[in-house]
Amino acid sequence: MRSAAALLLVVLAASAAPAQESVVAFFAPLEVKEDARRDVTVLFGSLTVGGRVDGRVYVVGGTCTLKPGAVVRDLFILFGTLRKEEGAVVTGTETLIAPMGMEGQRLPSQIALALFWLFLAFILSAFLPAQMATGQVVLRDRPLLAASVGLAALVIFFLLFTLFFFMLQLVVGYPLLLSLLAFFFLAKAYGMVVVFWTVGALLVRRWGPVPCLFAGWFAVTLLRAVPYAGAVAGWLATLAALGVVLVQMSFRFRAHQSLFAPPRSAP
Repeated sequence: MRSAAALLLVVLAASAAPAQESVVAFFAPLEVKEDARRDVTVLFGSLTVGGRVDGRVYVVGGTCTLKPGAVVRDLFILFGTLRKEEGAVVTGTETLIAPMGMEGQRLPSQIALALFWLFLAFILSAFLPAQMATGQVVLRDRPLLAASVGLAALVIFFLLFTLFFFMLQLVVGYPLLLSLLAFFFLAKAYGMVVVFWTVGALLVRRWGPVPCLFAGWFAVTLLRAVPYAGAVAGWLATLAALGVVLVQMSFRFRAHQSLFAPPRSAP
């Protein structure tokens, strides 16, 4: 949640920046060797900084490398990676949002984020038990469908994010972008709890609901912490989470029901 709030603040700050004071690279690498007094934005490409950037640095869907001696005021990375070499400095805010939100964060932050996911899992399960059970059935019986829909949703999200990002100078730009991000984070939160339930049911089905949810959360969190394999697991969990939400929404839409409405009883 803290990452989501930081993301909204960064987007609002970006919308206030004049367009002529930004350097933007799209699907291409960018290297900043000397000092720059502009905002630097890289969408789906790599950024290498070897000098000083007095503006903000945004990297979406790419890799940001800070060389020794690099100085950046504010750094924001969405669905990317950070390679910060010794001697590189970020003087202001450093925000990194990954599929499960753990890459690049120190152990205390990882533990706090993991506990937040556990708390969120119990809250959503308490208020939406029927929806969680239905989502678990969808993910268990149709995993390929959920993953495929999640992949398509993620591609569409990136395309819309890029479009709305370039519309930030218009009045309608940042409300559209904020709405897109809000939907993404809410869908991911709901779907990730369904993933916890599904994994837990595979591990300790007979132990009851609370151990099942806890086991699923613990297994996903533990796997997420494994180097390299954890990154893959995070992306797969994100695809499954987004997919199961959209599949459930499509089923409910065809039945003329809201996703959060209680299931209709059989006549």
